[in-house]
Amino acid sequence: MPAYRTVVVGTDGSSTSLAAVDRAARVAADSAAELVIVCAYTPASRRDTAAAEDALRDEAYVVVGWTPAEETLRTAEERALAAGAPKIRTSAVDGPPVDVLR
Repeated sequence: MPAYRTVVVGTDGSSTSLAAVDRAARVAADSAAELVIVCAYTPASRRDTAAAEDALRDEAYVVVGWTPAEETLRTAEERALAAGAPKIRTSAVDGPPVDVLR
């Protein structure tokens, strides 16, 4: 029996998050599991991230708007396919990343 049936990974399009997608895709491939790639975003009409961006400085990476989230997911899906993930589902969700991934 495979170790996993579903593997969930979040991405915001940053190089570190795409590295996480690559690794999650390999885990999914090894287990013949479904890979779920999630991108949390903030609608452009509700962008109020100045405090977080100030605190995080260069580490801040916020996806604003549904279209950039979908573009990020397309890139991540291509990478996951190249890494051998057998079944991939993507989801762009409005909300804070921690809440969205839970």
